[in-house]
Amino acid sequence: MLGRLLRPLIEFRDHLLEVSRYDPEQDLDRWREQLFTIIYPLALVVGLALCALTVHDAFAEGRFSPTLLAVAAYAVAMTVMALRRIPVRIRMGIGLMIFFSSVFYQSSPAVSYLSLFSLPPLIALLISFNAALSALGANALLFALLAYHFLRNDLSVLQFGVESLERWILYGIIFLFLDLIITLCFGLLTKGLAQIISLEREARRVLAEKEHRLEEAAARLADEARQREHMRETLSETERKAVFYISHDRLTNLPNRDAFAQRLGVEIMKARNRGQIFAAMAIGIDKFKHINSIYGTAGGDAILAGLAERLRGIVREQDVVGRFGDDRFMLLLSDIARVEDTLTIVQKVWEAVERPFQIVGEEVRISASIGLCFFPLDAKSPEELIKHAETAMFAVKEAGGGAHRFFDEKLNADMTERVTLERMLRDAVTHDEFVPYFQPKVDRYGYLLGMESLIRWNSSSGLILPNHFIPLAEQNGIIVDIGEQMLFRSCRQNRSWQDDGFVPKKVSVNLSPFEFRHPDLIRRIRDTIEKSGLDPMWLELEITESGIVRNEKDAIVKLTELHEMGVSLSIDDFGTGYSSLSKLKDYPIDTLKIDKAFIDNVPQDKRSVTIVISLIKLAHNLGFKVVAEGVERTEQLEFLVLHGCDQFQGYLFSKPLTAEEFESRLQRQVIMS
Repeated sequence: MLGRLLRPLIEFRDHLLEVSRYDPEQDLDRWREQLFTIIYPLALVVGLALCALTVHDAFAEGRFSPTLLAVAAYAVAMTVMALRRIPVRIRMGIGLMIFFSSVFYQSSPAVSYLSLFSLPPLIALLISFNAALSALGANALLFALLAYHFLRNDLSVLQFGVESLERWILYGIIFLFLDLIITLCFGLLTKGLAQIISLEREARRVLAEKEHRLEEAAARLADEARQREHMRETLSETERKAVFYISHDRLTNLPNRDAFAQRLGVEIMKARNRGQIFAAMAIGIDKFKHINSIYGTAGGDAILAGLAERLRGIVREQDVVGRFGDDRFMLLLSDIARVEDTLTIVQKVWEAVERPFQIVGEEVRISASIGLCFFPLDAKSPEELIKHAETAMFAVKEAGGGAHRFFDEKLNADMTERVTLERMLRDAVTHDEFVPYFQPKVDRYGYLLGMESLIRWNSSSGLILPNHFIPLAEQNGIIVDIGEQMLFRSCRQNRSWQDDGFVPKKVSVNLSPFEFRHPDLIRRIRDTIEKSGLDPMWLELEITESGIVRNEKDAIVKLTELHEMGVSLSIDDFGTGYSSLSKLKDYPIDTLKIDKAFIDNVPQDKRSVTIVISLIKLAHNLGFKVVAEGVERTEQLEFLVLHGCDQFQGYLFSKPLTAEEFESRLQRQVIMS
C-alpha cells in the first residue's frame, strides 16, 4: 500500500529531475519575447499608477525629493525595457520588479513582506529553472528562520501587519506553496517548449543539411556542365565528328542501328504512358548489289544518300529515319491513330523510291521492299520491332521485291524456320552431310550410258530433298560450298568405280546459276577435279539457260574455258528460260536436255509434241546430243525414240540411287555384257 502511494511521488520527483536537467537558455528567447509583450504593458500601467499615487502623496505630505527619485527610476526602468539591445531576461526582470514594487507599496505590510518571497523565484525563472528552484529553497529557509526568530524572541508580529504568529506562518506557507506551483508550472511549460524547440531545431538542421547537399550537388552539376562545355569548345572538328559518328551513319548522317534502337525504347515508354501505337518500317533496296556492280560504289552511295534525303523529307518532325546496313533503312512513325494510316506514308515512300536518280548524267530507277511492324500489336521491345519489320521486308524481297507487307505470326514462323534451316545448312556443310544420288542415263534399249549426280541432304532428322533447301542455299550463298562438295564427291565416286574396273561413264553434275556467276568458278572446278583424280573427259556440267543469259558475254568465256579443260557441257531445262535461239550456236556446249515439263504432255498434247520435235531437230542440226528427262511412261519413250532422241532419263528406267545401289546396277550390266 505504501509503495503504491509513494510511486506517484517518485515519478513526480523523476520528472522534476528531468526538467531540472534541461536549461533552455537562448532557445526560450523567442518565447520570452512573446511573454515580454504581456509584461511590458502591465508594468507600464502599474508603474504609471504608482507614479500617480506617489505624486499625489508628495503634494499632500510635501515630500518631493523621494517622489522625483521614484519617477526618475521608473522612467529609467521603462527606457531600459524598451531597448531591444538589452537581453530580454533583464528587461522582463525589470518589469516584474516594477509590478511587485507597486504591490509592496499598496498592500498591507504582511502581504508586502511575504510577496518578497515570490519575487526571487520569479526573477530566477527568467534565468533558469534550476535558479528558480534554488531561490525557492532559499525563501523557504528564510521564512523558517524568520518564523523561528519570531517564536524564539517572542517578538510582536503586529508590526508586520499580522494579528498572530499562526497567521504569519499560514500566510508564508500559502505564498511558498503558490511559488512552488508557479515554479513547477513554469518548469513543465519550459520542458514542453524545450521539446518543441528541440524538434524544430532538429528539423531545421536536417533541412539545412539537405539544402547544403542540394547546393553541393548543384555546384557539382554546374562544374560538370562547365567542364563539358569546356571540352566541347576544345574538341577539334575531327573529334566532334568522331563522337557524332558513334551513333550516326557516315554516308547519310542518319542514326545507326544502336541509336535507332534507343529512340525506339523512348518511343515505347511514351506510347505505354499515353496508350498510343506506332510503327516501325523497314525499307530495303532491291538488287542493290547489281547497282553497285553497274555504277560502282560511288553510284551506289549517291543513291543511298539521295534516298536518305528523300525519306527525311516525307516524315513528320517527331518521326525518325535511320540506316541499317548497306541497302536498308528504318522509319519510326510516331503516334499512329490507326494501322491503315501508315498506308499514306507507304505511298510517299514509293514515290520517293520510284523517282529516278541521276548518276553520272544517267537516270537510274530502283525498287524497294517494305516491311511494317506495330507496337504493341506485333512487338513489345525495340529488338522485336526491328526484327519483325525486317522479317516482313525480307519476305517481300524473297517474293521478288517492289511491294510492302505487314508482319504477322505466320510470317514470323516462316522466317524463324528459315533461320533454323540456314543454321542447319551451315552445320551440314561443316559436317559434310550432303551426299550424291545417281540417276542413270540410258539409250533406247536401256543400256547405261552415264549418270546424273543429284544432291541429297542426309541430315540427323532424315533424308531431305533438294527442293527444300537449294533455294535458300542459293539466296545466302552457301550453294557455292555445297556445290564444291558435291562436285568432288561425284568425281571421286566416278573415279573409284573406274578404279574398280567398271566401264568408264560420264557423270553429270549440276551448276546452279549462283555458282556459275561466281568469279572464281574456273579455278575451283579445276582444283576439285584434280583433287578427285577424275579425267575431265568423264565429267559433264549441267548449266541452266537462265544462268547463261544473265551475263552472256562472261558466260561464253567461262563455258569456253571449261570446254578447253575437256569437260562436257549441257544446257539443263532447255526451253523453259528466255534464251535466244540465235545465240545458241555460239555456246560451246555438247548436249541439250529437254525439260520434264514438255515430256509430261507427249504424245497427247499437240503443242508439246511440236515443241519437243522442234527442239530435237534444232539440237541435231547444231550438232548437239539430246537428253530427255522425266521419262516415266512407255508411250513417252516410244515417241522420243521415233523422233531421234539420243538419251533418256526418268523413273521409267530408274529412280535416283545411292552409290551402293548404282554400283549394283553397274555390276548387273557387266554380267549382262
